[in-house]
Amino acid sequence: MRSGRLLLVGVLAAAVLLVGLAAASSGLDGTTAHAQRVEDLVGGFCNPVASTHPDGTPPATIAAGVDPSDALTAIWFLVAGEGWLGYSPDVPVELNDLQSVDRLDAIFVCVTADATVTMPSI
Repeated sequence: MRSGRLLLVGVLAAAVLLVGLAAASSGLDGTTAHAQRVEDLVGGFCNPVASTHPDGTPPATIAAGVDPSDALTAIWFLVAGEGWLGYSPDVPVELNDLQSVDRLDAIFVCVTADATVTMPSI
């Protein structure tokens, strides 16, 4: 049963990655130094998003791109063989086990209200 859930999450993460790449390629061309893309987030859900930040980006940097900022509750990332790692701006830093996010990581951005997240264009 657990392997079935992990397979489903893996398939969902791959789909998120492909959708994120398609959205990024249909947006800005990336030739501008500060080109950005904006993802809509649905309130009350953990929204799948493909990170376009460089490797090693702290989750607080991604959180800073969420508008309105008070809608953000958590950012989650599934590490194969380890499980879920999370970040929340509402808990002490030492309790957040998600320390960094790499380019094209499939993350889940959880918000309490409709919001957007702005990230670099690829």
